[in-house]
Amino acid sequence: MNNTVTYVVDYKSLAVLPFIVFLVVFIISLIRLKVKKKKPTVLWIISGVFLVGAIILFVIGNIFSTTNDSSPEEAKEHYRIAMNIQDNKLDHVLEDIDKLYPDDGNLDEMQKESRFILQLNYYIKSKDDESEKKFLEKTVEDKEWLGYIEVVQERAKDEMKRLGIETQK
Repeated sequence: MNNTVTYVVDYKSLAVLPFIVFLVVFIISLIRLKVKKKKPTVLWIISGVFLVGAIILFVIGNIFSTTNDSSPEEAKEHYRIAMNIQDNKLDHVLEDIDKLYPDDGNLDEMQKESRFILQLNYYIKSKDDESEKKFLEKTVEDKEWLGYIEVVQERAKDEMKRLGIETQK
């Protein structure tokens, strides 16, 4: 099984670096202006380029921002459930998943995907092929899993193939 790590660039945070370089070059040019009494044109141009770069990165960061709307409590609970699955402490995991992500239709796409991943990992770890097969067959009928990110789709397809479930209905 291939594990894929997806990197997300936070352009707003990245915009701080050219802004700091702009400030340093700008301060150096002000000091040179004060000491030598002549305009350091090259330094003004360099600092301007860094300022424009910082502004562009900040604007890109606002346009393509990746915000996580989940609360810190939700993230902690998700992590706790995931660690219980990993550590084979499977006693009340399905109930915990239902408490965290209730299947009542009020979940956003990220929460639905998180619920799916936790449930799939639970069934894989519990080695209950019959329940996993029912879960995946229901998933295939809903076709909702086709909207999940590619890594999740590939993982689901691998499990479906292992259990002999037809993915195209």
